[in-house]
Amino acid sequence: MATAEPPRTLFMLEGVTLLVESENKGDGLLTVTNKEVVWTKGEERSALDFHHISLHAISRDPATGFPPCIYCQVDQGGESKEVRFAPNDPGMLDDLFNHFSQGAEMNPDPISEDEDESDAYFNMAEVSDGAALAHVQERMANCALAPEQDQDHPEEGDEDGDLEEDN
Repeated sequence: MATAEPPRTLFMLEGVTLLVESENKGDGLLTVTNKEVVWTKGEERSALDFHHISLHAISRDPATGFPPCIYCQVDQGGESKEVRFAPNDPGMLDDLFNHFSQGAEMNPDPISEDEDESDAYFNMAEVSDGAALAHVQERMANCALAPEQDQDHPEEGDEDGDLEEDN
């Protein structure tokens, strides 16, 4: 029986503000591992498993009302939460983003039975020569259109998120 690989630190950064939705949790230590993103401040700890981070991006737009940060959408029990990691030194955003990306690449989404892994990824040559677009257009042409869903009552997922907070 194979044992799970223990968490391995990819990047650590002091002085990172955690914002969950609009709640400011203060400055702490952010650790990016090969499994999760962990923010700690004293005894307080918040951890996000990479499988529950559906999107991460750099946000530098002052119109958002937030400082420059790594913006994440986190799937939590069928709902999406906005989580931001704002380093005191905005010059660290690119490094932080690269380590988030590295962690995400180490934790790909599981492939469902109706998906083929080869359909999900294209290399730069395929994108440049239009092969990726042609493939997507062919797949779209072969798809049957589903009836419109009731927009007032969209179906909700039932997976649990993994934003854990220990106080």
